[in-house]
Amino acid sequence: MRLLGAGMFGKVFLSASKHHEHFLVAIKVLEKDKLPSSYEVIKQEVKILHSLDHPNIVKYFETY
Repeated sequence: MRLLGAGMFGKVFLSASKHHEHFLVAIKVLEKDKLPSSYEVIKQEVKILHSLDHPNIVKYFETY
């Protein structure tokens, strides 16, 4: 739907869920050429996001 923000490794977009059009999601798109040489940093971020459960923090759903 629209760009929410951009960081060092990519951009975050606001979109509607494919399954429920009224459910909004944030999609983080990483640019491969800007990623660190080690994917361990990304794996660690995914692990942390997956473990968080708080009403003021965006809920992590999946990586693909």
